[in-house]
Amino acid sequence: MSVKFEQLLRDEPRLLRHLDKIEASNGIAGALLESKSLLSQAAHSLAGLRQMLRRQLRSRFTSDSERVDSSQLVLNMLGVFLSAWEDCADLGKLDSVLRLCRLSTDESEPDGPSCENSESSSANAPDNTVDIEFREIVPRQHFLCFLLRGWPKLAVACDPRPPSRRARRERPAPAKPIDLAQLPRFSRFIHAEVTEDSKHLRYDVSESLEYQPGFAYVVVTSREIRVHKSAPGADSPTTVKAAEGPGKAMPGCRLGPSMMAHLVMSRVYQGCPTYRTLNDFELRGIQLPETTVRDAYARVDEYIEGIVRYIRSVLMRSYVLSTDDTRMTVLDQSAPGNKINARIWGFVGDFDRIAYFAATKNWKSSEFMKLLDGFSSNVLQGDGYAGYDKAAKDHPELVVAGCFDHARRKVHDAYLFKDPNAAWLLEQLGRVYDVERQAKAEGLGPDQLLARRRKISKPVLEKVYLEVERWQKTAQRDAFLRKALTYLCNQKSKLLAFLDDGRIPLSNTHVERLLKSVVLVRKNSLFCGSFAGAERLARYMTLVANCKIAGIDPVHYLTDVLMRCAYGFPNSRVAELIPQNWKPLTPKQWTAAHDPNDLISSMWAAPQSSAA
Repeated sequence: MSVKFEQLLRDEPRLLRHLDKIEASNGIAGALLESKSLLSQAAHSLAGLRQMLRRQLRSRFTSDSERVDSSQLVLNMLGVFLSAWEDCADLGKLDSVLRLCRLSTDESEPDGPSCENSESSSANAPDNTVDIEFREIVPRQHFLCFLLRGWPKLAVACDPRPPSRRARRERPAPAKPIDLAQLPRFSRFIHAEVTEDSKHLRYDVSESLEYQPGFAYVVVTSREIRVHKSAPGADSPTTVKAAEGPGKAMPGCRLGPSMMAHLVMSRVYQGCPTYRTLNDFELRGIQLPETTVRDAYARVDEYIEGIVRYIRSVLMRSYVLSTDDTRMTVLDQSAPGNKINARIWGFVGDFDRIAYFAATKNWKSSEFMKLLDGFSSNVLQGDGYAGYDKAAKDHPELVVAGCFDHARRKVHDAYLFKDPNAAWLLEQLGRVYDVERQAKAEGLGPDQLLARRRKISKPVLEKVYLEVERWQKTAQRDAFLRKALTYLCNQKSKLLAFLDDGRIPLSNTHVERLLKSVVLVRKNSLFCGSFAGAERLARYMTLVANCKIAGIDPVHYLTDVLMRCAYGFPNSRVAELIPQNWKPLTPKQWTAAHDPNDLISSMWAAPQSSAA
């Protein structure tokens, strides 16, 4: 398409000269057309075109470009034409118009073709693409007026009035209906109760878009509606009854539970932005409106909010609470730079027993203390964050434990610069890690692990700290080893807390592993649109982390949860829905509980029968 436009403009040198004159002309409104009906439209359109050309020249050739020459005009006009007509399929109209403009004559151009040539050549133009009467009222140099009247997209783009700041923002396109025509369809029939005085009336048909890995399909559910006639002489009127339909996770939408679960987990578990997921479905011939997908995100969040709240209550009863955090940029128009650096906090109770994520607007200790509301005073493990010391002051019975992995990383940084003392420290710390690794392989309990720590690890660390305190006095201030030594000394009491309790882990790397999912989302999506979006992300991450701990498929889990919630799962049994306690229901169990006609058995296996 670009080659075609370039060839047409190359064959029209007089057109470029006329555009140059139009750009340089000040009284263009009086010399455009003799027809009064087209005068105002032509002036408005050409004024907008002149302003658009200047704006493009400044952006491409800097602000010093004050004069429009032919070479620059060709580049800019090509960009204008391609952007205006890239979605148009009727190229014959544009070809005919350009031919007509090329054959038209003007008194100001002595080198133009004659009227006889114009009439003879115009006979070759397609009759169904251009109205011949425009040849008389539209001179050649003003052919753009005709184009702007015939192509509303370019007329809107050439509005001479400067757009407001609100209008400059990209607005989402209106939602399009979900195109399900090309997908495989599977029928399910739900029959109503049959009695002697009932008669079949019709079927109420509904569709739901479902998804399994690599396979999207449509489930067409037909509910039978029957008319129950009253007996002769009876007082009861004739009634119409329909079979009970399937529960909808999102009323008013054709997205099924499995599709909603796939969309959410693609966004959170795989870190795929929404537009990439929509592009992937578009390649398969499925048109999903972005607004519908975002509504699905919000709907799923409403369902899981109670589950996440129960997970937090279980977490706060843990004996050891390991925590860490990572940064997440959040858009906020009230903040300097229209953004804030929020924090996503990860909590793990009793070493991979249960996990919880939360969001705060900043890194202040006051915000962190709100997250610990309800935590029983036991053990809090983390890195060198100052908020942990604040928590220890407010709760004197709270034990704050450190993380040896944070200390080891600083020692390893010094080792990369060939520091012999750092090599010795790494060797000694490796002996401590060997004790933990062997105890885990043997399955030792807390008391047995504590006895081994005091027997092997404690003498090693006592020797390490004797050397650390001696080296710290002579180490260079800007050396990497000095930073490692300072961290070891400042966090000594926290790092050695694991020698007093076998239930305290050596490090909190298990929390950092779960936070990698947040880092993946941050890398692909860059920011959250609001702080409410960051909180929603934290709730999603809570389910994902607990699914990882429980070793279950998060998509399968969320599909089952959405189906149960759609059928009105009682809040009193929310403990059954957390990943650690979740047990998937078999199709037979679902049939006995909700559907006598095997309504949702196809959710757990690909449907076998196709609709006619």
